[in-house]
Amino acid sequence: MASYASKAYYYSKKATLEKELKNIITNETAMSVICDFLNEPYSCNAEPRYNSSVGFLKFFIDSFDLSNYPANVLIRIVASLPDGTVWYDSSKTNNTYQHFLNKCINENHNTRPAFLQALMSESGYGFETKPSSTTAVNYQARSAVRLGSCQDNALGVIAFSLSFCVVNNVTGPPDGCGDGGCDGPTPSPPCGPCNL
Repeated sequence: MASYASKAYYYSKKATLEKELKNIITNETAMSVICDFLNEPYSCNAEPRYNSSVGFLKFFIDSFDLSNYPANVLIRIVASLPDGTVWYDSSKTNNTYQHFLNKCINENHNTRPAFLQALMSESGYGFETKPSSTTAVNYQARSAVRLGSCQDNALGVIAFSLSFCVVNNVTGPPDGCGDGGCDGPTPSPPCGPCNL
């Protein structure tokens, strides 16, 4: 369990995470493409719009400036429909339209606090800190934003998170893990047909 000082460190990242989310949602070209996909994610011509949306999110991850963060930080973007179906997860390697249709990019995120807060709050933002089960590191701070004009017209949620290794209750993120836990994204499990 991380120390209270470590948790305070993650809470201090809330403003940073919200700023990074704003960098995504204020990119008019990216948001136009993403919202176009989210308006009809299951239509017969949705796959090219899906691929373009994923391309924008991958570009954001690839161009993110990590110079202000410890060497072992992992960044992650997860995007879901309002029902929690994950359509993109940067920590996974199976981001394809077919895997989205089969609902097996990642587990449903409809009960995650940041996602729920973003969907249900007037502000459209959510924030949480938690131990991470997906990224193989100890602790994660996540901020999420609702896409869509209001709670009743949500198109989905995009969440941005920072994950750090916290070893032996060290206050704040350490310089390195030494346990292989920060070597990058975990591989996705094989995806077979889902029972829908």
